[in-house]
Amino acid sequence: MRTLFLDEIGELRQDMQVKLLRAIQEGKVDQVGARSPAKINFRLISDTNRDFQQQVSEGKYREDLYYRLNLFPISIPPLREQQEDIEPLSAHSITKLAATEGKALRGLTENALNLLKEFDWPGN
Repeated sequence: MRTLFLDEIGELRQDMQVKLLRAIQEGKVDQVGARSPAKINFRLISDTNRDFQQQVSEGKYREDLYYRLNLFPISIPPLREQQEDIEPLSAHSITKLAATEGKALRGLTENALNLLKEFDWPGN
């Protein structure tokens, strides 16, 4: 079994939603140039920053696909709502970058850290 990760699934066009739903329900996909559908076995993980329920109610997203994708939802608050995480995440990233680049990086200045905390983090 393979794992398929679909980023920003909320952006999926209506025609592609139909194809994805078929793949999930039937375990088959139409390969380009093939004479018959190919069997598939996959685990699907997807993410979105959109409000799926709102998209369904507005008719922008298929309700049946929404329920197929929403079996095990994990809600992660955006970074702008978790400001206490910015400093440790930054420190971790700087430590990894320093190790990768072989540089002696000391961290962020207080001003840089404040800028990160004030940033809106759109799409996050």
